[in-house]
Amino acid sequence: MSTSSSHYIVLSRDPLRFDAVGRSNSVFFDEANKEVFAVTGGNNEVFVKSLDTRRNATIRIPDKGPVASIKFSLDHKVLAIQRTPQIVDFVNLENKVEARDYSQQCKGKVTQVIGFQWTGVNEIVFITNQGIQFYQVSPERQTLKLVKTYSVSVKWFVFSCELNVLLLSSGPSGNTIHPYMFRPGSIVRIPKFEVELPQTPSGQMKPRLLERDVTVAPLYKQTYIVVVKSWSKMSGGAEIVLYLLTKDAVARKTDVLKLDMSGRFAINVVDNLLLVHHQASRVISTVLLSLYKRFW
Repeated sequence: MSTSSSHYIVLSRDPLRFDAVGRSNSVFFDEANKEVFAVTGGNNEVFVKSLDTRRNATIRIPDKGPVASIKFSLDHKVLAIQRTPQIVDFVNLENKVEARDYSQQCKGKVTQVIGFQWTGVNEIVFITNQGIQFYQVSPERQTLKLVKTYSVSVKWFVFSCELNVLLLSSGPSGNTIHPYMFRPGSIVRIPKFEVELPQTPSGQMKPRLLERDVTVAPLYKQTYIVVVKSWSKMSGGAEIVLYLLTKDAVARKTDVLKLDMSGRFAINVVDNLLLVHHQASRVISTVLLSLYKRFW
């Protein structure tokens, strides 16, 4: 970042502080609620840290083994915890007091949960190696009802909490993308599409599309899939490719942004500004799409 007095981006003067990851401490980030969970000791005490200090809490959960993932429901009344590849546990919390827990096992003998996301106050989706399973949660009855399933052989997934959009990756190179939009009580399945990968000479390893290269972002009140292409060094730099996503059509490639850097990148969007984080140089570039466009 520039040392001049004028900046586009500055670090917060009041950062969120929590204990570092260690042998006796695991740390998780709940993107939907913007909170950090620190699970300590015997994995039954959870420290919740939030930028809204009123939400800071210490919670005791049933000790059933190491925690793989943990997230609050959107109203902070139910805590979902994954410890094993097949089961997600739920704990009802009122005023941060522990209640009796209940569990949901994913459907299918060889199915494994690779992640889960709350899509509504009482709705949750399990992303598995075989597709997705969409459930309605009834905290009062301490049960879950399966609403919808879709079958896809999944390599990885990307979820936008802000837009309630899920992308599943499939195919040998991971470049077949299956988008889904979530609405209250329902899922909209959008036609799949393929991200173009560069041709490679015979005998060379083919490039793969990785989870870290894909982001779902809101830009100018529309939903875009942002793909970083950094496989080829012959072009002199990486590219950022934007695909416009709508609920009733195949995602359409709209823009290609040429970068003069190569290597690993990360993407964020703030107020229609595309923030491109370059790992090697530790530089963040800001792109205003309305001024910087290359139309295809």
